[in-house]
Amino acid sequence: MRKPSGTTVIYVAYVFFLLGFVSLGLFVAALAFGSSLVVWAGIALVGTFTLAVAAFRAGSSRVENIWADAVVPGEVDRYLSTYRGGAPTVPPAVDHAESTRRAA
Repeated sequence: MRKPSGTTVIYVAYVFFLLGFVSLGLFVAALAFGSSLVVWAGIALVGTFTLAVAAFRAGSSRVENIWADAVVPGEVDRYLSTYRGGAPTVPPAVDHAESTRRAA
């Protein structure tokens, strides 16, 4: 049997997360009515949120890179010259030490 992909595990975690909110509603309703099912609703609440967190962690460890890669300055220059019709404008560097000496 094949291991599920990272995105599949994350979808399952999302379902557990939604079930956790359903369990929360049942728990609050059981508390409001003074039902004897409060303990079972509380166990379901804790269990579903625990499973959701565990599945989110397992799924995110299987996904290679969820964040965007850093942009290389050369790519920015190429984009600006290709799509913005000109050379990139780079602001001059500011020497903060010099500006504080002049102000004093």
